[in-house]
Amino acid sequence: MPISNILDENRPVLVATFILLFIGFLLGFRPQFYEPVIKQAQEISEESFRDIPLSTFSIFSNNAQVAVYSAIGGFVLLPTLYLAIFGVGVAYGAIAATTPTWYFLLVLATFALLELYALVLAITAGLLFPKYALSRVLGQSETFRETLKNAGVLLGLSIALLIPSAFIEALFLYSAAFNPNILISSSLLGLFVTIVCLYITLRRK
Repeated sequence: MPISNILDENRPVLVATFILLFIGFLLGFRPQFYEPVIKQAQEISEESFRDIPLSTFSIFSNNAQVAVYSAIGGFVLLPTLYLAIFGVGVAYGAIAATTPTWYFLLVLATFALLELYALVLAITAGLLFPKYALSRVLGQSETFRETLKNAGVLLGLSIALLIPSAFIEALFLYSAAFNPNILISSSLLGLFVTIVCLYITLRRK
């Protein structure tokens, strides 16, 4: 089933995902939430950005863990809720709160929008399981097999999208730290890849 169909059929779950992320985003503007995020980011040596392949792998592995835990955490709900709010939403809020608006928008256009889209799919996948449990309580005919299949498709696409987003982020961090001359070109590349990925995955067949 196309991704657009899965999302259409589970629109309330998708809305719940965005609500959780928005709550986290707002919390990210509060010092007690953004300070640990910024401190963790500052502990990463800029020298590590010089090795783009290694940086790509590090970023991908971290984001992939968040995606997987968000999806499988839906079986007990709380891990998915926690990661959506504090693992993703707060992180984006922290960036918005502590950087100039133009820089936040540049980051968003370059890689963060694609990364966010991928993580939205993973969180939505996790929330499909509570939705299934609720549907059974209400006596609806939704099957666990269909829920598992849809969650697997969403998680699989999420992991796939995190690969190009990790590479673009690594390229962006490298150019920002060592070669500002290619910062604009890396940002345009990221925006192009984001648009293509969104179009391919969300178009209606």
